[in-house]
Amino acid sequence: MTVGGYYDITTPVAAGQFALDHAGIGPDSRTSKAYPAGHSVFEDEQQLARLADDMRTWVTTLGK
Repeated sequence: MTVGGYYDITTPVAAGQFALDHAGIGPDSRTSKAYPAGHSVFEDEQQLARLADDMRTWVTTLGK
C-alpha cells in the first residue's frame, strides 16, 4: 500500500505511482491512496483517521 498527500512537493503521489508502474507493479497489484494533505498526512487529525481506516481495510485484504 502506498499513500501520499495531494500537496506533497517532496514526494508527489504521481511520482510514486510512476515509479511503481515502471517497476512492473501495475495498479491491479497495489493499493494507492491519496489524501488532501501535505507530506505528513498523519499530522492532520481528520486525515490520520482516514489513513487508519484505509490501513485497516487494506490489512484485511492481504493474502486474499
